[in-house]
Amino acid sequence: LTMLGNSDVHDPVFMEYDPYGGDRRTVTLVFATENSENAIREALFAHRTAVLCRDTLYGVESQLRPLYEASFELVNPELTITGKGTALLQVRNLSDLPFHLAATDSLTELHFPPTVTLEPRAVVCLSLSARADSLSGVRQIRLPYVVRNVHPAPGVPLNAPLTVKVTFIPAAKK
Repeated sequence: LTMLGNSDVHDPVFMEYDPYGGDRRTVTLVFATENSENAIREALFAHRTAVLCRDTLYGVESQLRPLYEASFELVNPELTITGKGTALLQVRNLSDLPFHLAATDSLTELHFPPTVTLEPRAVVCLSLSARADSLSGVRQIRLPYVVRNVHPAPGVPLNAPLTVKVTFIPAAKK
């Protein structure tokens, strides 16, 4: 079935929602090829929709993943860490929706935040630090995150690791 987000509001909308406090009314997102009645009808019958309810997206992964991936950018996807030092990964949320990330695992090379909220239209800094001062070389590392407020299936968050390139420089021996 096509996903539709509806509200059965009988009172004035402002009695149910607080738009000035950041509350959103439920909406259906339609992934149409153009802004026309025929294109919208075609998208609805092709099941190209998602639902935004408050700050949570529901839909199928084939629509949600491209939407999420277009909503953020890694400002500095290449980092350098010396010894057990720290580097700041900057993530810019380009959308009007906050994204709540949660780690699903730990890594042998890095400490990284277990939870992160990518605030709308903002840059968030994630502190990454090496677990050992002897690490060396360049590594592609996938930070194992899911997006807790994007659901491609009931109760299932979107799997969305962040991939960074880290150059490790061992600490100088004294």
